[in-house]
Amino acid sequence: GTLNILFDDDMPSANPEMEMISEAGQDLNTAFVLDFSGSIDNGELNVMLGAVKAAITELFNGTSGSVTVRFVLFSSTATASMAFSSAADAIAYIESVNPADGGTRPMSGGTSFTAAVQTLMANYTADDTANNQVFFLSDGNPNQQQGSGGTAIYDPIAAQWFDFINDNDINVTAIGIGNGIN
Repeated sequence: GTLNILFDDDMPSANPEMEMISEAGQDLNTAFVLDFSGSIDNGELNVMLGAVKAAITELFNGTSGSVTVRFVLFSSTATASMAFSSAADAIAYIESVNPADGGTRPMSGGTSFTAAVQTLMANYTADDTANNQVFFLSDGNPNQQQGSGGTAIYDPIAAQWFDFINDNDINVTAIGIGNGIN
């Protein structure tokens, strides 16, 4: 089989971008790290979560292998979901945190990439038999727990993060969301 993932940035005033990734019949171990900070308004949040739902559908429909999806939601703090092994359950979770789908937005504070990666590292286990993918979606405006010189992640945690992704062969894709992407 073939896995096709389509990311379509259809934000107003943004230029649409699409990227296709293909993997033949391989198991997928995926996490979406999603920015729920106050700098992401509910309209931008709805567009982001709509794109995540479309990606989830593609992940599950595009491979003959097994798919595991988990979510880390962050603002000043972060929280991790359970792991989902069906598209319907993963999409139901996303709808539960999207006000546009009748859900409840769980947070809307500052932006801490440090909290996001710490929570991911504590809750995501790489699978050496699967394609390990992390998609990090944010407007790129971290303002809490920053590293030296204003870097996005607190220095000791940044070192742990780099070791985590390198030691576990995890592919991380950053995706900009919103009108003020930095």
